[in-house]
Amino acid sequence: MCNVTKKNFTECLSNIKDELKTATFVAIDSEFSGLLSDAEFKSSLFDSGDDRYLKLKSCLQQVIMMEVGLSIFKYDRDTHAFKASVYNFYVFPQPFGSIDARFLFQASSVQFLCLHGFDFNKVMFEGIPYLNVKQEIQIREEIQKGSLFRHLERNISMETERILQNECSKVAEWASTSIVGDDLLLKVYWLGEEPKLMNFILHQEIRRRFHNLWTYTAPEEQVRVVRITESQHKDLVKKGVSKDLEDSVIDALVGFSKIVKLLMEFKKPIVGHNLLLDLLILHNQFYLPLPKTYKEFKASIRLLFPQVYDTKFLSFELKRLLKKEDAWTVNTLQELYNYFKKGKGTCMVIYSPSINFTDDIDESSIKYHEAGWDSFVTGYCFVKIANMFAVYKENKFFQASRMLTCTEIFNAIKHMRGRVNLIRANISNLNLEGDDPLSTRPELLYVASRNFSCPIDLNKVTELFARYGSVDVKPYSSGSALVAVSTHGCAQDILRDFKNSKHLKVSSFNRFKHSPIAKAAVWTGVLAMTSLCSWLTYKHVLKK
Repeated sequence: MCNVTKKNFTECLSNIKDELKTATFVAIDSEFSGLLSDAEFKSSLFDSGDDRYLKLKSCLQQVIMMEVGLSIFKYDRDTHAFKASVYNFYVFPQPFGSIDARFLFQASSVQFLCLHGFDFNKVMFEGIPYLNVKQEIQIREEIQKGSLFRHLERNISMETERILQNECSKVAEWASTSIVGDDLLLKVYWLGEEPKLMNFILHQEIRRRFHNLWTYTAPEEQVRVVRITESQHKDLVKKGVSKDLEDSVIDALVGFSKIVKLLMEFKKPIVGHNLLLDLLILHNQFYLPLPKTYKEFKASIRLLFPQVYDTKFLSFELKRLLKKEDAWTVNTLQELYNYFKKGKGTCMVIYSPSINFTDDIDESSIKYHEAGWDSFVTGYCFVKIANMFAVYKENKFFQASRMLTCTEIFNAIKHMRGRVNLIRANISNLNLEGDDPLSTRPELLYVASRNFSCPIDLNKVTELFARYGSVDVKPYSSGSALVAVSTHGCAQDILRDFKNSKHLKVSSFNRFKHSPIAKAAVWTGVLAMTSLCSWLTYKHVLKK
């Protein structure tokens, strides 16, 4: 596995590009700075796809990926095997110009990462910078308008400022004895700062201070200073920043977003495990801010990644086809990997493709919740699950009579493309390629207090019903509430046990019967009919 930081990112990029060109699919995983920016955005069994998207959009604006795993899988037809190149990227925003990211660290997320050996120092000191498309346009405009440097004064450390002043002093001393045509090469050591970005600042500072000097980029990240006339300086200032200098800055800042652009360019199938959050944060952080609506997000993510597979969703679907004794207990990534690597999954299907690393990796030193390793495990499980679906398609007893081709394996799961698992919601998964599935959850339960003078206590209702399974409760009217339950068994148990309750009335929710408006309309009708009957009776009596 290759750990990638800003020190070796450029070196690794060309290899990654070559591997992506010929890849069969790519598996991804990531570690975040947090999950929820506010408790009001927590998941609920009432949530539709639209509801969940709007909640996540609101709370994930302040969350960033700090570690991204990328495993590039390539199928070898001759050996019937997949080979994987595994990369673990450390990612961290670079303040520059008006771009100065503000993001959230959630204590529980940080604690979780610490327990699994996460290297925060490596992220913050060596993390690869990035810009999304909107930020890239913004920086280019600031460079072209000449407004960028005003922002930089707020983002330069004291040590960098000291180095900058020292270099300008050297230039001033040299300029005092130079003549037109003379030049000076500066090789600056910026003490951990990105040389391209700091050199840009040096270019701008020299050009601003000295009206008889101009700067050019030179090999090996050097700055070439040339003595010119003041009239030449005025002409060069009018032309603005040279394209090569502008591109050099943008190239350094875009950083990891180049990987996302490559994934978008080659349009390889993208595989993740329970990857809704990964897709949302990746879109917002490296591509574009999240769209306003769920429908727009679906359209945007299809442009970014036209082929998406979720191993969490696939594992649920496959488990339906297996006997209980042959299936896994829980479908966490680690459990699924153990099932296929050394559990019952090893002998469930013969002729299953083998999966190997491109480079030697000592699995004993690997840690779960390290994004690179988790991305490989995701891809490994994807191949095994997809192959089992393909065998089942050929033979309902999971008995393979031959090796299946890569095309046959992918065709067996093509109808599940774009289906993404959804935790604790009204529906079990989202469909990125069309309408979301209809809910298979039980009907909502209607709960009201039998004592009209006593308002319903939502916390007490939640506590009473939680013993039956996962439930969510929300107010419906001053004296009633709606309850969403996770399973039909849970709903039936609650209805049975509270049928004769002295304190609560519990029934299946009927939108018309239990609507306060409908109730008001019924009572209004009753009163109107009563009044009409009374009036008619009164008129009849008067006639007599």
